This record gives sequence, structure tokens and C-alpha cells, in this order.
Amino acid sequence: MRNFKRILSDARIFADYFIAPFSRRFEKIDTIDSLICFVETRASHVAQTSLYGYIRTRAGTRYPELFADEQFVTSINISKWEVWIASVSDLIVYTGGLLKKGENTGKSGVFPVISKIEKSIFDRVGKPLDAGDDFCSNILRHKARIADTDWDSVLDGGTSFS
Repeated sequence: MRNFKRILSDARIFADYFIAPFSRRFEKIDTIDSLICFVETRASHVAQTSLYGYIRTRAGTRYPELFADEQFVTSINISKWEVWIASVSDLIVYTGGLLKKGENTGKSGVFPVISKIEKSIFDRVGKPLDAGDDFCSNILRHKARIADTDWDSVLDGGTSFS
């Protein structure tokens, strides 16, 4: 029995050092900072996988050649940031809907939390050099969308995604 406990203990130590770093997606979201991190990382993941996956599918075997064209790379970078802004906006609306669902207060209860998430993410990014001229206006448009959201109408489904 003592050997079993030692083996179990060693397995937990092994898991903590070698498996846990790769399983971040299972971390609890129990603070605003962890929620901000979740929204930001998931939006980045969605933006990258959807855009580059689409390009790879459409381009086929010519996919690597496309990145030699400077104009194409510039267009991809602008598109990447536009998809990222939309992903952040969608995830923030979805998060607000879940927060609203878990409370019995009005808009005033959800909006301060959502505003903090939005401000933190968009302020941290600033204006990337490769984002194009419309980056700031796109952020303002999505901020207006978030501010005008009727949190009671956001359902646990596709309604929060634009």
C-alpha cells in the first residue's frame, strides 16, 4: 500500500511538471484577470486558426508561395487583426451573457465587468503597426456594439456571435 501511495504521489508530481503546462485550457476562470486572459487567448486562437486555415484550404499547394508576395502578407495582417477584433467582441458579448444569466441585476451589474475586460484587452494591444488604417475605427465600432448589447437577449448559443 505504501508503494502505491508513493507511485501515486510521483505520478502527481510528474503531471504537475510535464502535463499541466499543456492543459491551460482546463484552468478555472475565477478572477477578472483570468477571464481577460481567457478571452484574449481564445480570440487569438480563433483568429489565427480560422484565417490561416481558410487561406490554406483555398490556396492548396500554393499556400507557401503566397507569403512571398509582400502585398498579400500586408493584406493578411490587416485581415488577421480584423478577425481578432471581431473574435474579442463576440467572446466579450458571450461572456456578458453568461454573467447576466448568473445574476439577477440589470445592465449595471454586467457592464462594468465587461467594460474592464474590453478596456484591458484593447488597451494592451494598442495599435499594431501591421493592423491597417481602419484598426482604431473597427475597435470603436465593436466597443459601440458591446455598449449597446441587450444582455437579457444574449442566449447561450450563436446569438452572441456576429
